Amino acid sequence: MKGKKVVFCFVVFFLAIFFPTNVYSLGVSVNRLIEFEPNLDESYMFCVRNSKSVDQEVTFNITGALAKYMEMNSGNKITLSPSEIKCTSYHVKLPEKLEKPGIRSTLVEVKEVPKKTFGGGLNFNIIVAVKHKFSVRVPYPGKYVDFDLNAWDIKENEKTYFAVQTVSRGTETIEKITGIAEVYQLPEEKSVGIVSFSEIENLKTAETAEMFVDWDSVGQKPGNYKVVAKLDYDENKKELEKSFRIG
Repeated sequence: MKGKKVVFCFVVFFLAIFFPTNVYSLGVSVNRLIEFEPNLDESYMFCVRNSKSVDQEVTFNITGALAKYMEMNSGNKITLSPSEIKCTSYHVKLPEKLEKPGIRSTLVEVKEVPKKTFGGGLNFNIIVAVKHKFSVRVPYPGKYVDFDLNAWDIKENEKTYFAVQTVSRGTETIEKITGIAEVYQLPEEKSVGIVSFSEIENLKTAETAEMFVDWDSVGQKPGNYKVVAKLDYDENKKELEKSFRIG
């Protein structure tokens, strides 16, 4: 069928191992995570990079859980000059309440518009698409805390400390967090010490704080140990454990 052509388009998501980087080079700003605010009305900037040596037109498409609350501020298409970085923004207008707690994410897909091809024969267009993720962390109803326990390897007879990172992820303020750290020698699970963490008071939604406690390993044998943090927060309990080594 002389004079006719067939064009194949491939959408490529970061598959650089299959093609040289100078064949396609489209970049986008890092992802964004915010804490939920009722009736939030805000715009957020992000940038797109064209590393090619030719002009490149790109389109924007918003998909995901929050898509109906978002729109591009400057239209759904821009043109980038060779090696240009161009910044644009999207507008977010959230409702009074989002029902599902946790992280809700939406993608802004940035996709190349294929160049028009001329003449007959078989033509291949590689269409590059990259994605910018916008996420909202929705608090859990009531009192909810994320905890992260840290312990470190130490030398024999050395002092150390244990730390618990806390983040309030609920809608209600945490009045007080208390707790102890109990150290066990392994593999016997023999308790070799109990110490009390510092306290945290009035931890509000999305706020972070740390609890610390010192521990002296004098007299303990070299080997494997674990620390168990036993925490209480407003009539709730949580246990965490972390392994570490002496010597």
